[in-house]
Amino acid sequence: MNAKVQKTACTPEEVFDIASTGEGFYVDALNCGLERLHGTVTMLSAHFEADCDRLNEEIVSNALWAVEGQVNDLKKLLSLATAEKN
Repeated sequence: MNAKVQKTACTPEEVFDIASTGEGFYVDALNCGLERLHGTVTMLSAHFEADCDRLNEEIVSNALWAVEGQVNDLKKLLSLATAEKN
């Protein structure tokens, strides 16, 4: 049986590797990036709730830095998707 195995990408990092070979865009990677972003923002929102312990400033700073990186990754994914349609 000669079944062709197609590589799939489930994370943004895998898409950046696959996209460099011109193999396509993967929605799962976009969803993964969005879920990561949602999780980080949810954690940050706990910082501002009155009934929770406050996060230390270093954690908030690192989380904001991660959000910036996640947004940039999502922008790259979307630009790859639009570039493939053209």
